[in-house]
Amino acid sequence: LWVEPAMFHVLGIVVPGLRVWPDGILARIFQGISRVGSFLPMTREALLRHRLYHVPVQDYAKSIGDRNVVIVGHSLGGGLAQVVGATLGLPAVSFSGPGLMESRKKFRLTRQNLVDTVINVIPSHD
Repeated sequence: LWVEPAMFHVLGIVVPGLRVWPDGILARIFQGISRVGSFLPMTREALLRHRLYHVPVQDYAKSIGDRNVVIVGHSLGGGLAQVVGATLGLPAVSFSGPGLMESRKKFRLTRQNLVDTVINVIPSHD
């Protein structure tokens, strides 16, 4: 689910100039990598299973109805909170969650979806 942000972090260490590339280009590259992986027979099922981690949280948030809901999570759960919040248009607060700018296209999210709904709190020295 979070392969793209991990790859970006590692590649950013190996290729220092990578961090200045526009996030739209990186998002398209990571979307392509994700699509290629889905065609490989031994990874297709694993990739599909991992892409759906956010669905139960999304279904629960929808079932709550009219109540004010804020999706909150920490670390990888913070990433799930970001995906669900941006997908449903609900406010989401993530503590030390992975960045979604690089992998947003995999979830069919736009930059604006994330900017409008998500806050990712990253303490110093994290």
